[in-house]
Amino acid sequence: MNFSDRSRFNELKKIALSGGSTQSNDVLIYEEFAFMESFDETNNILSWHMLRAGTLEDYKILKQIYKNNVDKLTEKVKSFVEEEINAHYSDVDVTDFKEDIKKYDQLITNGGTAVKQKVKKFNFFRKANTSSMNYTYSEDYYKNKINLIIKSKVFISDLNSEGSEGSFIDIFSFMEKHEELKDLKLIFDLSSIHSIELDKAINEKFYEDHKKNKEMGRGYNYAVVEGAGPIGLYTTFKLFIEGINVTLLNDRSEEYTREQFILLDRKWIYQLNLILSTQFDQLFNEENSMAKLLPNHVGIVIMKNFETALMNRLKVLALYLDEKEENHQGENSFIKLIYETEVLSINLDYEKPLAILGTPERLVNSFAAEHYTKLVNKLMNKYDIDHEQALKKIIAKKTKDIRNIFGEDYINARKLAELAINGKAYDKEYINGIPFDLLLCAGGANDRIRDNFLGRVKTCKCIFCMRICHELKRSKMVFLHRYVH
Repeated sequence: MNFSDRSRFNELKKIALSGGSTQSNDVLIYEEFAFMESFDETNNILSWHMLRAGTLEDYKILKQIYKNNVDKLTEKVKSFVEEEINAHYSDVDVTDFKEDIKKYDQLITNGGTAVKQKVKKFNFFRKANTSSMNYTYSEDYYKNKINLIIKSKVFISDLNSEGSEGSFIDIFSFMEKHEELKDLKLIFDLSSIHSIELDKAINEKFYEDHKKNKEMGRGYNYAVVEGAGPIGLYTTFKLFIEGINVTLLNDRSEEYTREQFILLDRKWIYQLNLILSTQFDQLFNEENSMAKLLPNHVGIVIMKNFETALMNRLKVLALYLDEKEENHQGENSFIKLIYETEVLSINLDYEKPLAILGTPERLVNSFAAEHYTKLVNKLMNKYDIDHEQALKKIIAKKTKDIRNIFGEDYINARKLAELAINGKAYDKEYINGIPFDLLLCAGGANDRIRDNFLGRVKTCKCIFCMRICHELKRSKMVFLHRYVH
């Protein structure tokens, strides 16, 4: 690391002073930290240059910020290992953990919960006594291992959340090279284990977190998420965990395909490792996986495959909720996934805002083109006009009809009108509105409800918006977040 590289110095300064980076490719790597630690500010030619350039004081500030984050991470790892691992295990072998978790899946599949084997004696509440070789594995034996894996997944995920240590330093390089963070590699390896029974346990954890946060009464009980792309799907998970019932809407069908490749930052990958569980392995780690996890933990995936994995995991969680609260007295928790439905407007005349939904139904009239051809001929004869003029009349009439549904967006309405005469447009069927406290618009660059309700976005296409309608004050609060792959 050479701090005479002014651009890198400024980049690290911006990260340090702004509360961290939103992506992992520009955070402080271990080699840069080692340079900081060995840098003698009082006797170094570089110090003189930095002093002359007016950057020495800034350097001292950012050095302390990064050191604080390394110290906090070191303490977190130490506490986790002492409380969650050393207190219950004399030694942890990740390979043994994987084999046991796999074995537990097989036992449950075969209808059993325990198996007798000649193994080292194990006790969950004190270190293992290796003098005995006979032990009956109980269900608690496996469940405690599952709980440790889940805690490891949450630990790694939290380190990479906004403003945490992973927003300042490259956890991947530190756990490989920092002497006091070797145990972080163990936690990371444990967090990488997946299984069917782990999926179920993670569902239970999400549900427990949801109920706990819901009881805290933060004022937001119902959310509508518009758009089932990666942002909409991921946000549905996060909102539910925060205690909010979520309805996810998408105007396209589940089968809609987007074939472009996207890169997933490590911060995304560490979050997905918790959320997707076995879907994560199917997406990235299996022999015939549809995506690629690079050595630096950056993911390469086709958009549709990524969306499908998130959608399938949400469906499993939604089914789990239905079963969990089947006999629940009172208001149920839920996640609803509704495709081929969109938010057409918002009604603010009620106690809670209502999202007015519409069901786009593709015209199935195979004679649509023939119908409009006959109509063109009829108008040509009636008004003594040519084919082009007759077609313009039809499009103008159809545009007017569509405007009544879509508003005053003439370009959009005209495009749909032109499609309609070929039998390719959508008819809109209004259905009852649903109340909400929070509306997330994640429909992409051409999100109509966002543009109509919030105003057209004047920034780049990688922006999505969230509007929070306050239950009492109806205050218009708009948050813009950058969509970072």
